[in-house]
Amino acid sequence: MTTPINEIQTNLTLRINTQKILLEMGFELLEIWNKDSGEEYEIWEHKITKSRTKVNIVNEENFPDASRQEVVNEIIDVWHELRAIREQFDDEQYFFTKEDTSYDRYKKLVEYLVGEKEADKQAWRFIYNTVIDPELLAYLELDKGDRMAITQ
Repeated sequence: MTTPINEIQTNLTLRINTQKILLEMGFELLEIWNKDSGEEYEIWEHKITKSRTKVNIVNEENFPDASRQEVVNEIIDVWHELRAIREQFDDEQYFFTKEDTSYDRYKKLVEYLVGEKEADKQAWRFIYNTVIDPELLAYLELDKGDRMAITQ
């Protein structure tokens, strides 16, 4: 069973830095290849996972810059991928609702209690007495976490 080989590319000036990084990551050098065609690469293996990495050393003159058309094609591909991702989230099921804050829950409870008080003032006086107002009652009805959040 062969382990899959990861490939990275570096040039001659960055070769030493690449080797230092691989050594710090726990890799050890297994093979150095210099072919007659000018191709040069190294095979590194991780000491623990035994995964292998092939480091291709390329000459800077053999490593041409991307043309304008290649850059445009890559931008178009990225645009298509981003559009597909956006279309995945355009469904209604992915819209997230904002959870009410402690203050929002307090205000809703105050509105409800004011409505109850106005609807039947005699029952309100009988149950709660005339001293308590809807704001205080709403505050006391909240759970401890909401009360702490409001008072802060």
